[in-house]
This record gives sequence, C-alpha cells and structure tokens, in this order.
Amino acid sequence: MELTAVLQFYDIAYEVARQYDEFNEIWLLGIVYMESRGDPEAYNEETRATGLMQIMPKEAGKMFDSRPTIEELKDPGTNLEWGARILAYYLQQERDMAKAIYRYTGGMCWPSYDEYVHEYWQPLIRVRAELLAALARKEETNGRLSIRHR
Repeated sequence: MELTAVLQFYDIAYEVARQYDEFNEIWLLGIVYMESRGDPEAYNEETRATGLMQIMPKEAGKMFDSRPTIEELKDPGTNLEWGARILAYYLQQERDMAKAIYRYTGGMCWPSYDEYVHEYWQPLIRVRAELLAALARKEETNGRLSIRHR
C-alpha cells in the first residue's frame, strides 16, 4: 500500500485535527487515502465531490450553498478543514466513528451497512494501521513526526 501521497498532508491534517477532541489526523489521512488516494485534484464527475476528502462543493446544489467552490476545495487545507468539520458533525450525531464515516461517505448510497463495513470500514482500519506504522518508521529515522493517539 503506497501511502506517500497521503503522508505529504500529515502536517495540515495534524493542525486541522487539533481543533477536535473526537478524532486525530490519522482518521483524516485514512479517509483521504480511501477517498482520493491523496490527489488534491480528485473530482467525481457524477457527484462533483472534490479534493482529498471528496467534499461536495457549492456547485453540487442548493443543499451545499455554504460550502467552498470546486476550485477552493482543491486546496488541501480547505478540503481537510471541511472534511474534518463534516466528520465532526456526523460523529456528534452518531457517537460512533464507523457510523459517522458511513454517513460521511453517503450512507444511503451503500446497498447495505454490511457492504459498507466490508468495502470501506475494514480497509480504512487497515489503512490507519499502515499509516501509523509508516509514521513510526519515519519518526525512527528522522525524528520529525510525532503521533498523537486517541
């Protein structure tokens, strides 16, 4: 699993996640990997979801009027801030990370919750473990990164 594209956003994710007690940057980076594989230019033609965390932009319809534009969401900082904000909202409602991320990913778009668990949640947990291992290796070699556990 190649995580280099995702790890380049560690510092931004860390700063954004510091605003929330419910999750840390590893959750955000895991979602980034699952949603865009770390491509800030990622764009879904069908839904208009944009950027690292595949945020629905202002252009996606009236329901999203308060959101940034497609171009603004291509900025990693803006995208991560909005992704964290949306995740925090769902987490407050659900009080369960798996269910919050289910809603984040469009919930009702999945044929079933079980399929979501199999196709998204379980791989996300593996990605998070790989991210933690990669960061630990990087920390051992140059001492730049520290990992906050929650």
